[in-house]
Formats: sequence, structure tokens, C-alpha cells
Amino acid sequence: MGVLNSSPVWRYGKARFSCPGDEEKGGRLRFIFQSVITIPVPEAPAAQKAAISALVQRCLDAKGVGCEKWEEEINERVAALYWL
Repeated sequence: MGVLNSSPVWRYGKARFSCPGDEEKGGRLRFIFQSVITIPVPEAPAAQKAAISALVQRCLDAKGVGCEKWEEEINERVAALYWL
């Protein structure tokens, strides 16, 4: 969940998936099965998986309120997995 909802994967989706309308002006990316299975998910060490998972759980426990710093850390950790 942390990887698929991260900024790096959304940038990938914007570059690769179809979008009815302009995604920057309210259009929507089409995350259909055939597209989603092409997302390259990097292998991660157990410690990285646990850290990302813990951050995601914090966001879930907070019901999305005040999660900006945790989401930023998730994005940074995922970007590092993609060597970005």
C-alpha cells in the first residue's frame, strides 16, 4: 500500500496509464488491472518493508489526519527503493 500510493508510483502512472481528461485539471488516471500489474515493485530489505509498513499504519490509525510528514517519509523511502 505504501509503495502503490507513493509519489514515485503516481508519477509512473501519469507517464504510463491512460487518463480521461487532464489529470492536472480533474481528469482521472485509469488504474485498471492490465496497467497495475505492469508497475515495477522493487525488492526491499525486511527493515525497509517494516519501516514503510509502520508509517502506513500510523497514517491509517490517524485516519489520514496530520499524516503529511509520514507520507513524505514514505515517499522518500519508496523513491530510494527505485534509486530516485
